[in-house]
Amino acid sequence: GMKYPGGYHRSRNKHGFIKEHMTTKAAVRWIELMRLTLDNADLGPDPRVRGVLEDFVEVHMLKYAKSFGFDPSCLCVTGHGPGNPYDPGSFQQGGDGNIPKDIH
Repeated sequence: GMKYPGGYHRSRNKHGFIKEHMTTKAAVRWIELMRLTLDNADLGPDPRVRGVLEDFVEVHMLKYAKSFGFDPSCLCVTGHGPGNPYDPGSFQQGGDGNIPKDIH
């Protein structure tokens, strides 16, 4: 598609303004919502698409964790744990996201 000149820098500036919101808790919540979206999306007949999207999310969450100084070690893009919207204790289930107490 069409590229917007300066998009990287505008995106970086925007993220700079929201640094206080870029936390492990927010990342877990975002991953829960992303997983729900992927579960409900028509990704077509190629089974590899889901894996590619999950890898994309994981790579960018690790990048954001490094940029904003939060701990990504508990994030679960797949499987069970923080980021799984179906686990008891997830934000979707009314819990605290299953974030371990020693993670900030």
